[in-house]
Amino acid sequence: MDRTLLLLGAVILSLSYSSAIRKENYPNIQSAPSSCWNRSTSPPSNLHVCDPDRTISAEDVRELQREAMSIQNNTNCPCHSRQCAIWGLTPGKVRGYTLSVAIVNSMDVTQSNKVEAAKDYVEYIRTRKGFYGWDYSSRCEEDIIIFLSVEDTVVYVLTGNKARSRANDGELSAIITNSKPSFSRSLTDGLKYLIREIREELKRP
Repeated sequence: MDRTLLLLGAVILSLSYSSAIRKENYPNIQSAPSSCWNRSTSPPSNLHVCDPDRTISAEDVRELQREAMSIQNNTNCPCHSRQCAIWGLTPGKVRGYTLSVAIVNSMDVTQSNKVEAAKDYVEYIRTRKGFYGWDYSSRCEEDIIIFLSVEDTVVYVLTGNKARSRANDGELSAIITNSKPSFSRSLTDGLKYLIREIREELKRP
């Protein structure tokens, strides 16, 4: 696994309230999607956006969910076809790369170095909070996680090895750097920009 990150500095405005989540208490996106959703309505099925602090609106979460699912539906399977099979659908139907978004208002961590904190946080939730494995991804390292900690002003993109072979560190660094104008408009615009640009990298011949 490799990862790319960017400290966004003053680009992201802090929220009007303060909450921090320890990585151990972050919701499991597969077994506890309602905690990731944290709203009175039901979460989208096969949730790929976890926003327990409700940093963005429900409508924006649904929009990011559609963007994330478009990667799975519109990219080629990078693994053995049996690994990419979608259970319960037409035989032979396969899915492509898996992208998820994890958002916190702030990280409850002991490290003063936000780079190391973000690294530890996203690696922990990847393997222990349902972002990789089970029926969520096919365990062939085709997964991507976009992690955003708002008050820490850090965006961190973690890629599995298969995904990294199509979207390498240099390409991701350029995408994240170019996302700053979008993040200056809104968190959702910034995240949409990242997802769409990563999708284009994954779709390249």
